[in-house]
Amino acid sequence: MTEPASHGLTFAYQAQAAAQGDSLVLPNGLIRQGVSVLLEEQSVENSGDRIVEVSAAFDGHKLTQRLRFARHGQIWQLIAAQLGA
Repeated sequence: MTEPASHGLTFAYQAQAAAQGDSLVLPNGLIRQGVSVLLEEQSVENSGDRIVEVSAAFDGHKLTQRLRFARHGQIWQLIAAQLGA
């Protein structure tokens, strides 16, 4: 299922603004079920790109994804995404 573009922009803003090890604010229903999402900035490269690692956990399962953002004017754009284990 494809997410609307606005969801990606919202997430890009949240990820770009996240400091080292910030948790993403989730709806209460997900929190009660034990869902967690952690955003961690991995590096800021000479190119000015930002890399954010997203870790999500639920019911003993964990998934990570590495996101690479590039700034284009006033907008951060997601330019690459790589799933981890």
